[in-house]
Order: sequence, then C-alpha cells, then structure tokens
Amino acid sequence: MDNPHDHMEHRINYPEYFIGLVTVHDDRVVGYGEIAKDPQRHDGELNIHIHQDYQGVGLGTAMLIMLIKEATDKHLHGVNLKVAASNMRAVHLFRKFGFQETLTTKELYSGEKHDTLHMRKVLHR
Repeated sequence: MDNPHDHMEHRINYPEYFIGLVTVHDDRVVGYGEIAKDPQRHDGELNIHIHQDYQGVGLGTAMLIMLIKEATDKHLHGVNLKVAASNMRAVHLFRKFGFQETLTTKELYSGEKHDTLHMRKVLHR
C-alpha cells in the first residue's frame, strides 16, 4: 500500500463555521475529519472517522495535526469531542494530543448504552 499521507486532500468549507478534511486513497475516501465551530463560544466540536482498513497507520495522527493547526490558526479557544470509552486507540490518540477528560456519560450507540468520554483541548485563552 502507498503511504496514505501522500494522498490527502484538505478542503475547508464555510470558514466561519466549519473546518473539514477529507483523506482519499486510490480514489476512495478513507478518512474524514471536521471541527464544527461555535462562533459565540469560540470553540469547536471535533469529529474524525477513519476507515477500518486504514486505522493504525498514523492517518488519525496526521489528520489531527492538520485539524488542530487549522483550529489554532482560526483562533479557536478550544476543541471538544466525544469518544466511546472502549475505543482505546482513539482515547490514547486524543490524550497524546493533550485532550483531557471533562465528563463521562452514558450514550446510545447501535441500540446499547456505552460510557462516553467528553474531552477538551484548550488552544487559546
């Protein structure tokens, strides 16, 4: 497999409200990340999804670097996210980037309740 980092496309839409990143490899989308911005609070909500065949190769790290840099450049005060507590790979990645747990809740996924971590990274004060 080629290095998936060589095939990234960075697309930013609606600059006041949205930062988006699409990762393409062999003409198919293999990763998607976004930070939906809240202009009133100067915060953003992070969502990132990577196709299971491309997990564990550093793609999440590369995407997170790009998204956090863009959020910092846009002067967001912080980035928030929610992640299943059982998704240890993602939890480890977010902790590595300085996200800290702020709350744990029970949320419904696929018809079952799971522990969900709410995490936050402060960018600017």
